[in-house]
Amino acid sequence: MHELIAAPFLGHRLLVCPGSADATRLPVTAYRELETAAGSAAASPGWLVEMAR
Repeated sequence: MHELIAAPFLGHRLLVCPGSADATRLPVTAYRELETAAGSAAASPGWLVEMAR
């Protein structure tokens, strides 16, 4: 299982892994998809699973 953080930062939406210096910019639609899925029992979006690999 991966730990990821998606958060707004300086006008962008970033996806980061704690302890890593790398980040990925998320499109607004992808960020909103994660916002609505947070706290639900829904499976992670397919694009997120691929990105985490």
